[in-house]
Order: sequence, then structure tokens, then C-alpha cells
Amino acid sequence: MNSSLELVQISLEKLGVGPNIRKHNIEMELDDLAINIRANGQTQPILVYKKKDLDEYEVLEGQRRLNAFDILNTKYPTDGYDKIYAVLTPEPENDNKKMSISLGSNMNQLSMTIDDIQVAVIKLWKELSNMKLVAEEYGISEKTAKKYVRGARLNERLQNASVSGEVCAEADEAIDHIMEAVDLLNWTKDNDVSDEKIIKAAKSFAEKTEADKHDLINEWEKDPERDQDEVEETVAATPGTRKPKSYRITLDPDSDDSLSKYSKSRNKAPGAAAAEIVIDQLKTLVPPSED
Repeated sequence: MNSSLELVQISLEKLGVGPNIRKHNIEMELDDLAINIRANGQTQPILVYKKKDLDEYEVLEGQRRLNAFDILNTKYPTDGYDKIYAVLTPEPENDNKKMSISLGSNMNQLSMTIDDIQVAVIKLWKELSNMKLVAEEYGISEKTAKKYVRGARLNERLQNASVSGEVCAEADEAIDHIMEAVDLLNWTKDNDVSDEKIIKAAKSFAEKTEADKHDLINEWEKDPERDQDEVEETVAATPGTRKPKSYRITLDPDSDDSLSKYSKSRNKAPGAAAAEIVIDQLKTLVPPSED
């Protein structure tokens, strides 16, 4: 047992993010996490170490909590969110050890199941009879509270599809896509819109970029009874403007530190800050074509 751990409160401006095994879903439902912290306080400290000879700290575990505090501090600059509680640990001896700490922390975090969340949200809804109060009490956004209450009304086939990986790997994303399809196609337990049509649409939503999904939904809304393949063909044949394209990049630890500092200075998520840097540099390095 490490007896040198210490609970401290640290200014956000002194914190940077170290090597983290988590590369995906860092920004997923971050607003809900911020709302939860706003409603219930910080119930779990982050884990940090102090950089040698510097008045700065590096986060080993708790990147999402730190990002949520950044959101809260921007929205409520006088409410004390400029500091976060952290457990201070000695600096690990190397980057591999830092990564192993991050890996162990993320592997041992067992998320609540969709069923557990729905039961809790519905129980509060029955007691409070007001979705806004449910959101405030449970510390999630009103939109998310509504999603789970409505999701509980799905039949067994669609509920199973939301957690089985049939739509996509992440259950939270799957229920979002299923509910989008339910709303778009006007599914109910009693009408003739089939479960398989909902699942096929949800899988397509999960596979597309936001821009492509938006185009598909806009076309399908004109006549929700149309066959999906026909709608997809119509969208594909319709000329449109060029859409933004996503790329995945890997940064060394020093560059990651630099990006983290830059993103904080711009009050942007790291991905948005990186895109801003790339776009600005491309304008300098690659002059616009005269064609």
C-alpha cells in the first residue's frame, strides 16, 4: 500500500494530461459529467504527480473529470471550478509505468448497464413527475434523462440490440441511434414498423459520419415509409457540398502536453484545438490553388 498519497486541491492551469491508455470516448457525454459534478460535487479525485522542479502537475487518471471541470469553470467562473481535488502520488519511474497506471484505472472502471440507469431514472421520474427535476436530481442532462425513460419503453428485441453490440460496440451510442430511428420511422410497439427496420437504420447511423447521417435523415424525413436502400441511393446520387473529413493521429508525449496546454488556452477540446492548428498551418504551407 502506498502510504505517500496525499489529497490536494490544484488549480486547473497547473494541470496537464500525461500518457493515457484511453484514446476514445474521452469527450462522450462530457456535458452530462459536468452536470453531475455541478449537482453532486466532485465525488472522486483525479490522480496526479508533481513534475520535477516545476510548479505543474500531470494527470495520470481522471482526464474526463478534468475536462468537465474546464467546462464548468468556463460556464461558472466564480463558482470555484478553477481548482480540482486530486490524489498526489510520487512520479512513476517511466512512461510505461504511467501507462500501466492509466490502463489499470480504466480497466477497473465498470460502467453502469443501460438497464441499471433506466431503472434509476424511471424510479426518480415516478417520484418527481418532472423530467427537469429528474435531470437535476440525478445529475444528468434533461435530454439524457428523457432518452433513458423513452428507451425503457422499447420492446425486448430493441432493448437487446442496444446492449448486444448488434448496432455498435458502445451501448450508450447504440441506444442513441435506436432512438433516432424510432423517432424518424415513427415506431411503436403496436404499429407495423418492424424491429428489424429500426435496427438496420440504427446500424447505418452508427457507421456514418454526423454529416452523412444528417443527409440520410433529412432525405428519409420526406417519406419515412420509403425503403432504406432506396433512400440511401437517393442521397448518394444527390450532388452536394464537400463534407469535413476526420483523421486519427498519434502524438508523442511532449506534443500531447503541448496540445493540452494549447487547447486549454483556447477553451477548446483537444481534437478541435488540433484541427485549428492543422488548418492554420496548411494555409501557410500550402498556398490556395489558382484553379
